[in-house]
Amino acid sequence: MSTPKIPISAAKEVARTHEMTQVIILGWDGESTHITTYGKTAIDCDQAAQGANFLKVLWNWPKSTIVDPFRVRGMKKRIQELENETAALREALERIDPVTRKIVFP
Repeated sequence: MSTPKIPISAAKEVARTHEMTQVIILGWDGESTHITTYGKTAIDCDQAAQGANFLKVLWNWPKSTIVDPFRVRGMKKRIQELENETAALREALERIDPVTRKIVFP
C-alpha cells in the first residue's frame, strides 16, 4: 500500500483541533480522489474506516482499496490468536480427570 496523499497526521490534527473522535478527509488533486481516516480509539478508527469504505464502494473504487486500518488489522489478528489459545486451553481442560486432576490422554 502506498503512502496516503493526505497523511493520517493531518486527519489526527483535525480531530484534535475540532474535538472530534472520528475524521474522514476527502481530497481531489485534479486527477484522483484521496481519502484518509482517523479514529481516536481502535473502535473509532474502525468506524471511520467503515465510513470511508462505504464511500469507496459507492464510488466503485477497486476492491483492493477497501481494507481495515493497520491498527484494526493488528487487533483482529491478536483476537484470532487469543481465540485459538482459548480453544486449546479448553481442549486441555476437557482432558483433566475431575477426580484425580490428572490429564487423561486418549
